[in-house]
Amino acid sequence: MENKLGVQISPKSNLDYSVSAVMPISTLYPDNFRIKNPPIKKYSQEAVGACVAFSIKELIECFNKTQYGREIEVSAGFIYSNREKTDATFNLDTGMFPVEALYNTKKKGACEQKYCQWIGEFKEVKDAVVAGTFLPKEAYDNAYNFRIGEYLRANTDEERMSALMNNGGLLICIPITDKYKNGISEQISPDYRGGFKGYHCEITTGFKTINGIKYWELWNTWDYSDSEVNGFNYIPFGYPISESWAISDCNNADTKPIDINQYPKEFRVQIKSSGLKNFKTKDEAKSTVTRILAEGFKNYALVEDKKNGGFYIQVGAFYKKLDAVNRQRELNNKMIFNVAIQDIY
Repeated sequence: MENKLGVQISPKSNLDYSVSAVMPISTLYPDNFRIKNPPIKKYSQEAVGACVAFSIKELIECFNKTQYGREIEVSAGFIYSNREKTDATFNLDTGMFPVEALYNTKKKGACEQKYCQWIGEFKEVKDAVVAGTFLPKEAYDNAYNFRIGEYLRANTDEERMSALMNNGGLLICIPITDKYKNGISEQISPDYRGGFKGYHCEITTGFKTINGIKYWELWNTWDYSDSEVNGFNYIPFGYPISESWAISDCNNADTKPIDINQYPKEFRVQIKSSGLKNFKTKDEAKSTVTRILAEGFKNYALVEDKKNGGFYIQVGAFYKKLDAVNRQRELNNKMIFNVAIQDIY
């Protein structure tokens, strides 16, 4: 069976939220790590360029198992067909922009597999999607329960490893050349294009050191062969990654009563309105976002506080309180005030 490639490379934007704006970035990592809760099972995208949709499906399943202990299979077919007429990929026969697909999954979610078992190219259902007749209303109602809170661009290996260790699962896009193989791939330079076929999207479930070389561990959605290593493929650190994304609720850690011997696990730096209260509206918060971007602060996330209402702007998360205080001072020096440090236990 032909393995189709379905990634259209997402344009970069200063408005992309980075992993380091939402979760702490460690400076020490183990040689080997695998997430405790991989996707529910091995999937095959068949001869369809739906690797982005299948990877987002797997990312949601990993996240739900890791954060909430829920093992629920969601539909790649729903994610692949969930497009707006204004989307750049709406008129493409195959493929998706990862950032566009993530945005639509944040907006409408992903229904359980039982509501949508379709696997095919978007052109097959395009007219039905426009007419609103592709799926019953109950599928969309169910999907709304599985919206992602936020999608976060991982720009560095440190952000990628931290996202894996904090959240479980990471979506990555890589070029497919004659050097890529089921099993262990060799290193290639960023500009290598020998036998280039296009870009592919997979889930990273960890990293592993093999013969002194550190590799990303990949959970693919192509048909499998005996050449894999215990069901996984591996690419070395330094292999060109065109983009990578994690998902997060951004606000999924509720503060709990503190034992006398319990210490904060992280410190979040947040910009709020006067009196350190949440901004009442998203537009009110956006005006401050414009200001911090103008001052050169690119690590931020605009977060809806579902517990207390309103919005705040998160500009970093740290394991050490001193690092959080330094970020607070850095913002204060730019005359950006109302900066709070929230201890998360």
